[in-house]
Amino acid sequence: MEETVGVAILIACNLLVAAVIVGTTWAAATGRLGLNVAVGIRTPATMRSDAAWLAGHRAAWPVARAAGLVVALLAVVATVLLLIGHPVAAMACGMAGLLLVLVAAIPLARRAGAAARAVDEVPRQA
Repeated sequence: MEETVGVAILIACNLLVAAVIVGTTWAAATGRLGLNVAVGIRTPATMRSDAAWLAGHRAAWPVARAAGLVVALLAVVATVLLLIGHPVAAMACGMAGLLLVLVAAIPLARRAGAAARAVDEVPRQA
């Protein structure tokens, strides 16, 4: 029973983390979440200006969306496995979701940083 509860908590945490990543990236990429010090992709490059913030999140959005979708699919698979009596396999899917979130953070931040730096490198017209 305890392992079932533990796996259910793991699945819920995966979905929550994926929702936060997808939601904040989408909100910033669409201009609904402006430059701030609390949430979003906060790298030195994205924090330089409003334009860099927006460009960085727009560039990172495809990665965030794909990672969120895969984590959600893993959560569905884990839930099914848990319901049919395979808690160890369900836990493996849950752990894979957490690992994916960690691994996806690298290309997410790299894309955001590169796009933000590119905005800063564009010569401004007087």
